[in-house]
Amino acid sequence: MTEPTRGFAPTEGHIDLRTISLLADRGASLSVNVFNIDKTDYHKPELFLGQPGGLLDTIYNVYPELFRLFEELKAMDWKHNEFDYAKCMPEFKTCSPSIYRMMIRTLAWQWEGDSAAGRGIADILIPLCTATETRVGYGRIVDNENLHALTYSEIVRGSFENPAVIHAEIQNVRESHGRMAVVGEIFHEARLASLEWQTTGIRTKQIEQAVLKLIAAMYMLERIQFMASFAVTFGICELGLFEPIGSAVQIIARDEYSNHVPFGEEVFKQLMNTSWGREAWTAIRPIIIKAVVELLRNEMHWVDYLHSDGDELPGVPPQKLKDWTLFNGRHVCIVFDILAEVEAELGLTMPAALPLNYMRDWIDINEKQSSPQEQDNNQYLNKVVSTENVSKEVVVVEGLSFDFD
Repeated sequence: MTEPTRGFAPTEGHIDLRTISLLADRGASLSVNVFNIDKTDYHKPELFLGQPGGLLDTIYNVYPELFRLFEELKAMDWKHNEFDYAKCMPEFKTCSPSIYRMMIRTLAWQWEGDSAAGRGIADILIPLCTATETRVGYGRIVDNENLHALTYSEIVRGSFENPAVIHAEIQNVRESHGRMAVVGEIFHEARLASLEWQTTGIRTKQIEQAVLKLIAAMYMLERIQFMASFAVTFGICELGLFEPIGSAVQIIARDEYSNHVPFGEEVFKQLMNTSWGREAWTAIRPIIIKAVVELLRNEMHWVDYLHSDGDELPGVPPQKLKDWTLFNGRHVCIVFDILAEVEAELGLTMPAALPLNYMRDWIDINEKQSSPQEQDNNQYLNKVVSTENVSKEVVVVEGLSFDFD
């Protein structure tokens, strides 16, 4: 005869109060890094470095613009293999060596930049987030940056007979790694601060400054460097080449310009509404000025590198690409209120007028119509980038002036 199993065998209808008490005691010992049962700031959580996380919450809706942008980016979702790049294969074989090198070098940067952005936000920034809006917002941006990186991978996979060879060629574009240096150094510093915050839970001035520098670096990457790279891609596509690549990168540009950039601006604005944010910004402002100046100079060197083999992008002189970069840099400087200092360091006036008219067509997707029979159509997407404000001198949004002209 089998002996009954010993252990937990409650009698039917009997409630063991001792086990309920033990369960409650175990709950009280739960680490705040897993779930903060004592969280009290749901009505006004800090975006970063606040009370450790508890419930993801939509009841209080403290930062509605950030949550709106999170929901918008979800609605804009698409697939990394959205387009068929087979027609690009013969074009890479027959295009001029100049166009080939420019496209490969640009893809190298874009693929690396989005890979680094997705990983950096996920590993470094999200652990610092203590508000629902930043945690879910940046989580969605991570997914989107990963989508972009995978799309560049698909472009290489679908456009070449031996993509592994091109993969190796792209990894050997050392100048692309140098282009990432300014943002990369800030990412590394922030990583150390993030690890300190995660392991000690002690908030310091240095960690606060590292958070703000990271937000600034992400904004510089997306508003200056990604925008600069898109001008080369679209300039090549303006020649009637690589149409599927242009369509894919057009959607990536939409995501960056219409969602990631305003998300970064809103986060920066909210941080400037806090006393610690203003104090941290005062401390790091000279560092950010230096970083923006170095980044812009590196971008000028990158344009020179693109043309270093005597290569040319027909219809787009090198100075126009530089002016486009400075045009975007001017916008960043206005948001950061450092325009005068940066222009003085660079010894020039950054252009206020749009230097590349064709960018209007590529950034506003609905202006670039295509026949569904000619190419995969990306017009079905829920949201598009609008450049309506490009023609306006100054747009004022809740205390921040954005100069697009």
